[in-house]
Amino acid sequence: MNLFSFSRLERYAKCPKSFYYKYVLEIEEPISEPLALGKAVHAAIERFLKAQWANEKKDMSECVAEAVAEAPVPISFDEALQLCLNPAVRERTFCYGPPEIEQRFDVQLDDAGEYGLQGTVDYSERNLTDVKNCLLVDWKTNRAKYGADCLQMRLYAAVLARRYKVEQVLAQL
Repeated sequence: MNLFSFSRLERYAKCPKSFYYKYVLEIEEPISEPLALGKAVHAAIERFLKAQWANEKKDMSECVAEAVAEAPVPISFDEALQLCLNPAVRERTFCYGPPEIEQRFDVQLDDAGEYGLQGTVDYSERNLTDVKNCLLVDWKTNRAKYGADCLQMRLYAAVLARRYKVEQVLAQL
């Protein structure tokens, strides 16, 4: 199956040659500081929220320190902590139900099974009291600005609507 992801499609739209080198020729790129920072922030948030869901006492700074220590290139603890302390993370109350954190997906796009969409949803919860909707949250750690028309969020919302069989996906960046 030919798998596509939002990041692959975005790379192709921005620079077809870069897409060709990475995905056709499979030339690996060195891990950049922004990529390492993003991965560390995602790992720290995942650790923190899983501990919260399990009613374990774990401080965000402890989760960040662990993730920063595992980063393949040096990154700033302070910057990672600041990104982890945004309201979308601090105010998670698990009001919908058990969270799914950093969940990979593969969705077939055509009947023949030749094309598919893959990705990772940062955070989602299915509403257990109102089965018509669910919550989708995407942690943004890069320096780009995203708005309500973010294509990635629309793609992920469509995947969650299909997975949970809901009418509405409430999305938050």
